Amino acid sequence: MKPEYDLAQMNSRPNPFAKQLKQQVTLPLGVEVIEYFEVLTIAIITNNQQQITNNK
Repeated sequence: MKPEYDLAQMNSRPNPFAKQLKQQVTLPLGVEVIEYFEVLTIAIITNNQQQITNNK
């Protein structure tokens, strides 16, 4: 392996598997799961706001 590669000289091509990677999936979620993520989101936002005010 070379220590550095010049990406401008490389022969790039589109990913042939990109269409296979993009598929819509539907998952049934219970009310408990949605509430868990809502609480988790609020906790993350609150913690970030506390860190911002502590850094000032």
